Amino acid sequence: MLARQAESNCSIFRKEGKKPIDDVIEEYLAYAIEYDNRATNTKYCVQQMLGSLQESDRGKALLASQQMEEICVLWNMQDKHASRQLKLQGRAMALRELSDNSNAEPVLKKCKIGDDEVWQMEAKFVRNMFEMANLPKTVLINWTTKNNYPHPFYQTESMEKSFRSVVLVNRKKYSSTYLEKNKKYAEQSAALVALYALGLIDSSKIKGNTAGMPFE
Repeated sequence: MLARQAESNCSIFRKEGKKPIDDVIEEYLAYAIEYDNRATNTKYCVQQMLGSLQESDRGKALLASQQMEEICVLWNMQDKHASRQLKLQGRAMALRELSDNSNAEPVLKKCKIGDDEVWQMEAKFVRNMFEMANLPKTVLINWTTKNNYPHPFYQTESMEKSFRSVVLVNRKKYSSTYLEKNKKYAEQSAALVALYALGLIDSSKIKGNTAGMPFE
C-alpha cells in the first residue's frame, strides 16, 4: 500500500509532508534531464505520478508525447533540457575529436636525451600482431645484415618496474616513449620505432596512445 503511494508521490517520506505532484514531477524531470534518461522511461514514470490526472489536458498531452522535449515543454522545462543537450553534444564532439586524434598517424620526433640525439615516438609492442618470423627485432637484424650494417645494439633501463630501450642502428638511435612491462618487450618496441623510421613497416603496426606510463 505504501509502495503504491510512493510510486505516485515519493515525497510521502518527507517529514514536512507531501509536496504538490507538479513539484515532484519537476524535480524528477530535472534528474531525467541531467542523466539523459530515455523518453519512454521518463514518460512512464511521470504517468505513474499523475495517476488519475492522466485524463487532464496535460495528461493527454503527455500520453501523446514521444520525445523528451515534448515532455519537458509540459512542465516548462524545455530550456533546461535544451541547455543540457547542448552540453552533452559538446562532450560527444570532444570525444569524437579525441578518437580522431588517436587514430592519426604516429609522430616521429628527434629529441635530445643527455648527449645523444634519439628518434622517438609512442609505440607499444603487441605480441599477437607479429609472427615469430617477423618480430621487430628479427626484421631489424635481418635488414642490417642484408645491408652490411653492424647488428642493432640495445641499451635498456628500468623505471619503476617498467622498461625502456634505445636501439642503435647504423649510427642512429631509436626509442619508444611507451614504457613496457619487461626488457624483451622494451627492445621490441624500440625496434618497432627503428623499422617505422626506416620505412620498413607502416603505422598499422604501431599501437600508440595505449595505457601505460609515458617517458618524459
